[in-house]
Amino acid sequence: LVSAGCGEPVQEDRTITFSNRGKSAGFQHGKEGVFVADPESGTVEKIFSPDEQTLASSAPLWSPKGERLIFTTATPLHQNPQGNSASPLGRVEWDANPEGSIYRQQPIKYRCWLRQKPKNGEKATSEVLFEAACDHVGYVAANLAARWHPDGKRIVFIDQTSTGKHALYEFDLESETRRRILPMASDALVFDWVPDGTHIACVLGNRETPSGPDGIWIGQPDENDWWHVADSGDFTSEQRSILIETLRAMRPAWKADGSQFVFASKEQKASGNVPVRYKLYRGNLKTRRSKL
Repeated sequence: LVSAGCGEPVQEDRTITFSNRGKSAGFQHGKEGVFVADPESGTVEKIFSPDEQTLASSAPLWSPKGERLIFTTATPLHQNPQGNSASPLGRVEWDANPEGSIYRQQPIKYRCWLRQKPKNGEKATSEVLFEAACDHVGYVAANLAARWHPDGKRIVFIDQTSTGKHALYEFDLESETRRRILPMASDALVFDWVPDGTHIACVLGNRETPSGPDGIWIGQPDENDWWHVADSGDFTSEQRSILIETLRAMRPAWKADGSQFVFASKEQKASGNVPVRYKLYRGNLKTRRSKL
């Protein structure tokens, strides 16, 4: 990724996702769009067709409750009067790399779509729930922008603040309202739910050093109770040059019941022929302590 050229690179996520009962599968195929397949019958339905402004689409994410799904699509943040992308980067074409294409930094606005479960034999339709913005198309391409809440009634997502930083928000499907759930903001942010669905684990990073919010934050959004995990926010300058990928790699690895996790943190800087050394820490969610 570092040698891939100018602009912060982020690798696309081509994961095939399955509904909670395993009856359907979803995937995206670059400029071809987003698809849902029935593993038993083998039928495939296209649920989104990109237009010329679509830079990237995420793989579908299935609701933990039922057969609904969401996906995100990115378009350039700025357009010229002719309606074309103001950036020369354009849309990344599909390639043969099974791990995904490389996307360069480009500010975007993105849409989060909801596809309801088909009823009474009718064809399901997709509708836009909300729009948000990010400074990198990789948030959509790598499927980092949005997640279902475990209750299936809310969507947690990334949006930019008025200062250009990224923060975490929540969209309520019933009231169609949004609220900010993470007080901290940073240049880059990745997040996901702890396996038991009780907490969210975020990894924040900034391009300037040092910065207080850097590192892992774990909390319960409804209680506004966040724990900044000690020793989790020390990055090298090389890591900050590929910040989103660094945060993806730093996501904690959880025990199945969500009680404990492990993460790696830098021990010393590279010097001469000596590479960077890392330490492995184990964290306990109940005691809010981490140790080597």
